[in-house]
Amino acid sequence: MPFGHMPNKGQAASPHPASQIIETHFIVNPRAGKGRAVKELDQARVLLRELFPEHRVLETKGPGHAATLAADSLQAGCSRIVAVGGDGTLNEIVNGLLQAGQAWPPSFGLGVVAAGTGMDFVRTLGLPSHIPRGLEVLPRCRPKAIDVGEVSFLDFEGRPVRRFFLNVASLGISAGIAHRANERGKPLQGRFAFVSHAVRALLTWRNQRIQYQFDQEEMQEGLMKVIAVANGKFFGGGMCIGPNAEIDDGWLQSLTVGDMGAWTALWNFPKLFGKREISHPLANYGRCRRLHVRSEETVYLELDGEQPGTLPATIEIRPAALPFLIPEDAKTSTQPA
Repeated sequence: MPFGHMPNKGQAASPHPASQIIETHFIVNPRAGKGRAVKELDQARVLLRELFPEHRVLETKGPGHAATLAADSLQAGCSRIVAVGGDGTLNEIVNGLLQAGQAWPPSFGLGVVAAGTGMDFVRTLGLPSHIPRGLEVLPRCRPKAIDVGEVSFLDFEGRPVRRFFLNVASLGISAGIAHRANERGKPLQGRFAFVSHAVRALLTWRNQRIQYQFDQEEMQEGLMKVIAVANGKFFGGGMCIGPNAEIDDGWLQSLTVGDMGAWTALWNFPKLFGKREISHPLANYGRCRRLHVRSEETVYLELDGEQPGTLPATIEIRPAALPFLIPEDAKTSTQPA
């Protein structure tokens, strides 16, 4: 069954009787925000019980566990799954849900309560950045169909894999920064961490020769600083990489930066924190539904702040693939699922 498939009339979405279903599952990354997620959720337990009488809190045990918990919760038939953490936790849950490939239960929606240090997708939605306020907003949210990015690439063992992203996929220096941080056992967490790693990387980074093709256009080739496609607007702790990106328009906003030098990049890249586009002949904005990239060099790929593998890669948009919990009064163009 294809991911995002809605059950036909009369088709049972879950084998579990409604009386046995716990309505909302909160999947919590206990390491998010340096432990802030668990602490704040525990402090808000009275509010949690008041707003969600039927709920269960599930803590992740390590990398990949959020995906497993999400798939299990979907199989159990719960009507809402809420990520409590940062972009990485949300990305794992999205992959667990979409890789499961089963029908959404009636009125199902995925939500997020921000608790990590990397909360760029939350910025796009305009959601609160603290747990108590995030919990209070959830009852006003309704499931609305949003787009998801799908990527086929190679993992570090050279095996072809497929993953999904909600926010941004990129390659070049942005993925190199994530790779270097993870190699040092210090994953990127928030704006300060990204900027500190970025400044060091910009001074030593060697632009890579990459071949890339948007949709049905001709294949292009050149030395590139970064190539990014955005479903959401922000990455890197608040850099507005996709100022015109919309999560429900069936498009990815693209940004390519060619053979830009270190000092020029240091001057231009901070403009993204001010929600300004990079105005430079080597920087080009556009939009696409598909991007194919390859290189004879080892080029790392970055998805929602995670660094799962290398090129070659094909990145595509999957329109209206996921019912996401969005406040009814949110300033988005999303349509009801």
